[in-house]
Amino acid sequence: MFALDLPTENLLYLVLYLVTLVLHVVAMNYVVGGAMVLAGAAVYRLVGNYCDATRSIVAVIKDWLPLALGVTITLGVAPILFVQMLYKHAFYTANLLLFHRWMAILPVLIVAFYLLYLQKSEWLERRAQVVRAAVAVGVLAMFLFVAWSWSENHLLSLASQQQWTEHYAQGRMWYLTSETFPRLSLWMIGSLATLSVIVAWQLRSQASSTTVHRLALIGLCGAIGSVVAAGWYWLALPGAVRTAIGESANLVVVIVGGLGLAAFVAAWVKMARSGRMEARLLWLATVGLAIAIPCATLLREVRRYVALTEVDHWQPAVAATQESAQFGGFGVFLLFFVANVLVIGWIIRRVSQQVKHAS
Repeated sequence: MFALDLPTENLLYLVLYLVTLVLHVVAMNYVVGGAMVLAGAAVYRLVGNYCDATRSIVAVIKDWLPLALGVTITLGVAPILFVQMLYKHAFYTANLLLFHRWMAILPVLIVAFYLLYLQKSEWLERRAQVVRAAVAVGVLAMFLFVAWSWSENHLLSLASQQQWTEHYAQGRMWYLTSETFPRLSLWMIGSLATLSVIVAWQLRSQASSTTVHRLALIGLCGAIGSVVAAGWYWLALPGAVRTAIGESANLVVVIVGGLGLAAFVAAWVKMARSGRMEARLLWLATVGLAIAIPCATLLREVRRYVALTEVDHWQPAVAATQESAQFGGFGVFLLFFVANVLVIGWIIRRVSQQVKHAS
């Protein structure tokens, strides 16, 4: 495992990066998975009506999605800071090479944020179904663009100096490799698994058997689909990365993550069969995801390590992080990180209380 050989400063920032990235991923999965469900439901309404269970799932997602996007963006600040500490040269270079394309994610997110509020408004509910479907699909398309841009930026940051030079010389605004589509599919489809668990907790006190079946379908589609996407991604990975993942320490991470996903699947299968939202099974699904997501996130860094090592960017990145660590700032980060967590937790609690009071 490459992380075990890192100097103390680098290991600290890597751990902080992974922890904050996992928190961001969980919130992001709710947003992306929720947008997928809302878009699918809105399109389905063009040809028919859905049941009360689907209606309750759509209602809670639609109600919470604006807040979830705000939380996602807030939780995304810390990993962006840490990735700059760890991989400054590669990350900055990819940003600059994509230029306008990269900066476009900001206005796109702003528009998507306002459309989420429009999507839950009574005004839109009075419009024709085709208009509501267009808004839902438009929101999903915007999130897909942002996800594409992040995947593009990440993969470009792993390229060699020669590839960067060619990209700049040709004036390209896009960067496409054999990894782009499978990587994007893995993160998009996998988001449904996280969404199913969070929505299950939100609806656990009022979930009918049909609601359990619908959420189980969403969760199992996310889990099985992510395994298929992971297999596709495996075939697209360079041989050196597959070799690295096959090493003992990394293989343990794969096995542990697989066991977590298996626990998630087993929990939803049992709940689907019984038609009941059992607390112990819901906790099993939650713990399974809490194991699988960090493992997938750690394997993501193995891919980066192999790429940066091959193009001689790894050791300079390690040295640059050690130098930056001498200037401090960790205490300030920790203070504001804890403050943000407390504020977000307070907001979620207040909103939950208002929702319960209104119902």
